[in-house]
Amino acid sequence: MITDANTASITGTKQFEHLVSTGGYIITAAGRPLIQDNVHEPFIPASTIKIATSLAALEILGPNYRYKTAFYLSDDAVLCIKGYGDPSLTSEAIEEIVLALKKRSIRSISAIVLDDTLFQNAESNDWGGNSDNPYDAPNS
Repeated sequence: MITDANTASITGTKQFEHLVSTGGYIITAAGRPLIQDNVHEPFIPASTIKIATSLAALEILGPNYRYKTAFYLSDDAVLCIKGYGDPSLTSEAIEEIVLALKKRSIRSISAIVLDDTLFQNAESNDWGGNSDNPYDAPNS
């Protein structure tokens, strides 16, 4: 990753150090290494690109940012789930969602509608693989 940004505020943080703890490097636009770890180890590019994406998200959104997912229940018990791209919303979270609905005394749901309109203009990828990994989810 090449950066012109003032990175002093983020390079010393535990979040940043954790992002590059397995390997990688960031250099300034002038070519000076800013931080590096395991630079001679081969890594899968998609995995290393996540470091740059995570760093940008940490800088832009801040360490306390949380994605939201909205739940709406109609009078006829139709549950509408509006997604906003939460990468941590996995099948393991379903139990927590069910418990939260039960806490609100919701005992039955007649149908579930998934609202993915946030991604209407997203381009589809051509990857035809079959995966249960949340990061392999197709664009809508």
